[in-house]
Amino acid sequence: MKFRALGAVVAVAGLLVAMAGTALADHELVVVAGKAGEAPSAICTTAGMKQAAIDAQHTTEAVALLTEAKVDSAYVGSVNDLEVGMVLRADGMVAPFVPQVNDAKHALCGKPDVAPAKTEN
Repeated sequence: MKFRALGAVVAVAGLLVAMAGTALADHELVVVAGKAGEAPSAICTTAGMKQAAIDAQHTTEAVALLTEAKVDSAYVGSVNDLEVGMVLRADGMVAPFVPQVNDAKHALCGKPDVAPAKTEN
């Protein structure tokens, strides 16, 4: 799954968005496991990626990633353009991140840009 990001937050075909700094870039959304004791909000940064964001009414593709990875839930950094920590569940439900009752040990992240290999002429 690919999406375009420009500026802080840009809609991805109306479904997914990514907080991508200021560079125009292509990103792939992936599920990343956190390290023991790591805050879910730090998982993407530690992995060298950007936090993903979702549109709560269109979670089908993001839920498919969770199902494929056999993960029950994942932290997302933004929902519906609101930069607030949320947890996306494998059933498509989105709820606020609260460590005591709604924790996550994985995060949805945008892979970093990969420059194409240069070829010699």
